[in-house]
Amino acid sequence: MPTRIDADFFRDKIETLLVMETTTSWQAYYGAFIAYQKENPDVPIPQRAKYHDLNLGAWVGTQRQNYKKGILPAERIERLEEAGMIWAVNKEV
Repeated sequence: MPTRIDADFFRDKIETLLVMETTTSWQAYYGAFIAYQKENPDVPIPQRAKYHDLNLGAWVGTQRQNYKKGILPAERIERLEEAGMIWAVNKEV
């Protein structure tokens, strides 16, 4: 237990928790993405797709939006591309 609790102490703890939560969550969805792709290699992931209680379709949509905005980290882009991510989806009317 620290002898003094100040703003830096709290900031460090919050940053640590944020990194742990977002990384774990991204990894879980990425694993589901890989598994879905293996089970359905020729089927695009529908926007409302669920996979083992994860909203996988929404997650894929978020990755596409972040990619388009230029805020998806390069490492994640590379991993998703290696797994077969399609960034642009043509919607037929």
